[in-house]
Amino acid sequence: ISEGNLLYKCLKISELFHKKMLFLEERNGVLNTRNFILRGMCAIYLVAFLSFYHQNEGLFGDNGILPARIHISNTAKITAMQKRPSLLHFAYYLGIDTASMVDFLALAGVLISFVGFISQSFCLMSTFAALWALYYSITQVMQVFSNQADLLLLEAGALLLLLAPVSNTRRETPTDRIGLLMIRWLLFRFMFVSGGVKLATSCPQWWSLTALERHFETLPLPTPLAWYAYYLPSHYNQLGMVFTNLSELLVPWLFLSPLLSMRTVAFYWHMFLQFHIIITGNYGFLNFLIVILLFALLDDTHFLRPRTEGVWKERLRTVFKVIVFLAIGYAGFFLYGIGFKNGQFTFKLKFKKADYDHFFASALRISPLLPLVGVIVTFMYEMMGHPLIRRAKSLLGMFYTILTTSFFLLCCIGLIGMSTVPHRNAHKDSNISHTEVGYMYSKFQHLSLVNEYGKHLREIRPGRLEVILQHADNIEGPWEEYEFQYKPGNVNYSLPMAGPYLPRLDFQFYDVAGAPIDRHPWIYALALRLLTNEPSVKNLLSSRNFPRQPPKFVKATLYEFHYTSWNERNNVAYWTRQPAGEFLPPCSVDDATLQARLKALKIPLKYKVPPVTNAVLKNALVFVRKQATLIEGSFFVFTFLALGFAIIATNRRN
Repeated sequence: ISEGNLLYKCLKISELFHKKMLFLEERNGVLNTRNFILRGMCAIYLVAFLSFYHQNEGLFGDNGILPARIHISNTAKITAMQKRPSLLHFAYYLGIDTASMVDFLALAGVLISFVGFISQSFCLMSTFAALWALYYSITQVMQVFSNQADLLLLEAGALLLLLAPVSNTRRETPTDRIGLLMIRWLLFRFMFVSGGVKLATSCPQWWSLTALERHFETLPLPTPLAWYAYYLPSHYNQLGMVFTNLSELLVPWLFLSPLLSMRTVAFYWHMFLQFHIIITGNYGFLNFLIVILLFALLDDTHFLRPRTEGVWKERLRTVFKVIVFLAIGYAGFFLYGIGFKNGQFTFKLKFKKADYDHFFASALRISPLLPLVGVIVTFMYEMMGHPLIRRAKSLLGMFYTILTTSFFLLCCIGLIGMSTVPHRNAHKDSNISHTEVGYMYSKFQHLSLVNEYGKHLREIRPGRLEVILQHADNIEGPWEEYEFQYKPGNVNYSLPMAGPYLPRLDFQFYDVAGAPIDRHPWIYALALRLLTNEPSVKNLLSSRNFPRQPPKFVKATLYEFHYTSWNERNNVAYWTRQPAGEFLPPCSVDDATLQARLKALKIPLKYKVPPVTNAVLKNALVFVRKQATLIEGSFFVFTFLALGFAIIATNRRN
């Protein structure tokens, strides 16, 4: 373009406007950042598929707790696909049953995500479209065993379609920064709502800053370090509660800042938070997923600092980060009235419930404007300065890039608009579920493109109740306990470390103990599988104390659990427990109540698997399943991750 050309003059004016008026830091690359996130997300998908596959037969198999065939029709009807969109409906065309199709899709997800994990060139839009479709399909059969991690992965996976390149992973695209901003908006919503709903509920433990101490004893699947965290001095746990509130209510606003220095402070702040969550609780791949998404706060200067950068410029950036960090700390000291007296921290909240409700509702209303303005400004930014537009080889190529980027912009604006509905549902004063936007959101809600988070954080539990399953050959006893691999039960066994593996049955029992059994009818299905000694369900439990022959009776008893005292810990045990009532009365296969509940669940006492037309594929899936069950779930996941890292290291060395 010649210097006298009008287009050239417009580009120069827009570049000057960008540098002088938008106050953004200098343009840095995001290619390495984007590729790291894409590769990391392949690893998360790999963990999620492996974790699901290892438990699928016991949870959703033909003789599992809640068989998938009950919820997914194995027919070729188009109406079934429209009602519940899922790749599972294609089992009819492959000649296999629904349970086998679930295995097939999970294994396909394992294969695709593993290749993406070890090969950067495979991290394309088509790859992530396939991974999202596969994972969305298997979530259709999860039912009560679905987890918040699944929702976050599906929403993040959908955003990867805006971030992943179509063909070339070695070149930046104009949509990269827009995609990274959308990930930052997702992180903001997840963190801000997770922190906001705690204080919005008026739960006294959140307001008295004592919730963290109770949390370490009542979290779903604690690790050994949770016991030690529980016995930290109370004022340290209160200080930790202040840190958590700042992390979830104040720091997330830095996610949406155009300044890299502010986002870098937020990155390390939340990395510190996620590290402590991971080492004290087994939340599956949820926090590992958040860690990967946090890299969207950075750019390529974090991975490789340019050599041309001056020393003073780097020092000024460091000083600015320190100022931001100190400002957050000062806000904490001011809002929570932190003092130090007699060797202990003291706290006195400087705000009331009415003040907080006004702040939270207002923040929920205003916050969507930030990503909306951000994606529009970023779009203009890319139109002004991206090499694919400024150095386009042809006018047609330039217009094609502008057209596709504009389409992505419209998609992002639509997603931001829809996300305001679940985002504002966190507080009654900002709820817009019954508006036109809320109606539009309800039409797409089943696709999990945008989701609501933080529901389970509204109240901290006053104590820990656990359901203990038992079996006997005589109703009078003696009763022997079933033991789980990760859920607290036997007080003499150590607390486990599951890493990114998500044990869904153990995790679901956390919700069961706090409610009547009528709200969890799937317990009756589990009782049936235990009464028949179903091998696939046996693999979900610990092999210790599992009966060799089917028992005649099973029952479930509630126990109240507490951590052992600091001195008692020397005797190995982590827990003490006392009976707290009956949960499931003793029942046998012939029990009328059990049979009535199973009938309501559409689960027969005996089920004969129908013949399939594709015996070769069916037998191959059975063979792979037998090999997978030989390894414990967390080791199964770690094996694939270790193999992937070994291949990556070997390729780098070569």
